Amino acid sequence: MINLNVSVTNAGQEAVPSVIYHTEWSFSWLLRFLGQKTVQVGIDENETLLLTVDLGYGTRFRTFDSQIDRALNESEIDWRKDSRYFVVRETVAFNQIRYKLETTEKLSTKMQDAVQKIPEGKGEIGNLESNGAELKQDLGQLPQRLLYR
Repeated sequence: MINLNVSVTNAGQEAVPSVIYHTEWSFSWLLRFLGQKTVQVGIDENETLLLTVDLGYGTRFRTFDSQIDRALNESEIDWRKDSRYFVVRETVAFNQIRYKLETTEKLSTKMQDAVQKIPEGKGEIGNLESNGAELKQDLGQLPQRLLYR
């Protein structure tokens, strides 16, 4: 990744609609996505879950074409003819993400207990809370930029 020295404008907060995944995630994939490494749960980690991921309010950040063009012209990037390059012009960063388990009445008691234990592991991405039916990931003062354009 190449970082250009370009000012980024905070364009303010905005609501992002809930994102619903209709495909299933395995329990082990959920752990990896949450940045959890050491959770002892005693279940088959390939068991699957349906999730609703609620991103809530995000803060949009953007750059402007004139600044990007100038920075690219002034850069000393060794451009390769056989490569493709992309410029990220906008991002939306979030301080909190909620993961709601769908069809919790169909989940085994063991799976609900396992979901409740997820915050006990050593996580790398924010603080986690769980009640067995929902996980809340608090990203604190370092919001994660999850949407790019």
